[in-house]
Amino acid sequence: MTAKPCQAFEHQGSDLRQALTRLETLLNALPHGVEECDLNGLITYSNPAHHRILGYEPGQLIGQSIWDFELTPEASAALRDHLAHLVRDQPEPTPFFTVNRTADNRKVHLRVDWDYKRDGEGLLLGFTAVITDVSESNRTDALLVRNEARLAESQRLSQIGNWELDIDNGALWWSDEVYRIFELDPAETSPSYDTFLSTVHPDDRELVNQSYNESVSQKTSYELTHRLQFPDGRIKHVIERGETHYNGQGSPVRSVGSVQDITKRVLAKEALQKSESMLAEAQRIAGCGSWELDLTTGRALWSDEEFRLLGYEPGSVAARVEHFLQAVHPDDLEAVQAEMEAATTRPDGGYQIWVELPFELDTRDLLADAARAGVLFAPGSQFWPDGGPSRALRLTIAQADEGQIRTGVQVLARVIQERLDLEPAARQAAAVHL
Repeated sequence: MTAKPCQAFEHQGSDLRQALTRLETLLNALPHGVEECDLNGLITYSNPAHHRILGYEPGQLIGQSIWDFELTPEASAALRDHLAHLVRDQPEPTPFFTVNRTADNRKVHLRVDWDYKRDGEGLLLGFTAVITDVSESNRTDALLVRNEARLAESQRLSQIGNWELDIDNGALWWSDEVYRIFELDPAETSPSYDTFLSTVHPDDRELVNQSYNESVSQKTSYELTHRLQFPDGRIKHVIERGETHYNGQGSPVRSVGSVQDITKRVLAKEALQKSESMLAEAQRIAGCGSWELDLTTGRALWSDEEFRLLGYEPGSVAARVEHFLQAVHPDDLEAVQAEMEAATTRPDGGYQIWVELPFELDTRDLLADAARAGVLFAPGSQFWPDGGPSRALRLTIAQADEGQIRTGVQVLARVIQERLDLEPAARQAAAVHL
């Protein structure tokens, strides 16, 4: 009669041992830390993952206080006060975040999800917590925020915004720069395709709408320049680029694109064209042409009036020296060629050369050393309105023969090299601005 209850008791004990074994195996395998502490904040249980997170060997955390790992005494005191509040008031458990210091003095960012530990009568015995290392997640989030800030800054500087349209539900997203270009307040504007079209110049709306719809139907990207018109009558010029993505059945699902404000570029181009038109008209009236010759490449530029003066229609021949010489009277050809040769190979008095050094030096700092070595030049700063630093200089060759020119250039090169050999601090100390 007594064997059966004993067998049942042994069977229950076996089940309990198996359950405890499974629980221990599970706690040991968890990637998250599991911790129990008493009402005084002393750690009574800590699984292997919790030890790994804080950099301790198994068992070393038992008996330590939960605030021993805070970064500062102030943080430790705050955690003690918080634990006292939990014991006293027992509010609803809510996760919190903290930063702990590990055994090897690293900082780890932790998320703590916790609950109360009670006995069978509901008496509070302590706390149980699941601890997750969110350091990498925090770093990723910080990097994402930093990259988004950099992207926003680059878009602001380049005046390029981007957009995305969900074709299924019509939801349109604009970057901050798109709002700035369209001069709309993100807090007061719900972006939509109709909102976008309303900002487009009335004369350009059909073209813009047609370009987008054709790109979607033909599965091609598009690019076009169009205008924006604002309520006060101002006009902006933008470049719109876009493309559409499709699902496996070939249906359009998402369009993405960019918009760039090119107003300054367009206005500058228009101003240049107007200036060139006025110059061409002035040259036509005065019967005076202009030209420019690159001695290194042999390429030349002629104004329209220059073509006409030489007997050519503008653009009918390449602007080259040989075509110029073909227009010269045979009796004058030899003299013209001789003057051209002299002007390009034997500079005579007052010939000036503008030089820009391929490194960051202030040529004002070179002048005193160069003067002591017998070479003078004009620092580029003398030609700037603000007189600020410059890596440029102007050389003037006045009645100097080839040997003197070569010697002067060698001396100047030596002075530059000596300045470059100085450390930056020594270079600054040696600077003498004349």
